[in-house]
Amino acid sequence: MRFEGLGVGTFVYRGASAFTGGSDNSEARVSGNQVLVDANGDGVTDITITLTGLTSANQLGADDFLFV
Repeated sequence: MRFEGLGVGTFVYRGASAFTGGSDNSEARVSGNQVLVDANGDGVTDITITLTGLTSANQLGADDFLFV
């Protein structure tokens, strides 16, 4: 997934773990079949993407995300 003009700090893929919040890093995590993205590092979901067929956080990794 490519995100342009979004993101701060270093990107971290959290898998099924919660956002850290206050880290000043962009993060993504999986909940069910949704990818949740915290673009500004405040620990709150800014973007929700529903992926048909996504059943596990292990199906994605940090390399599946690009912030430019």
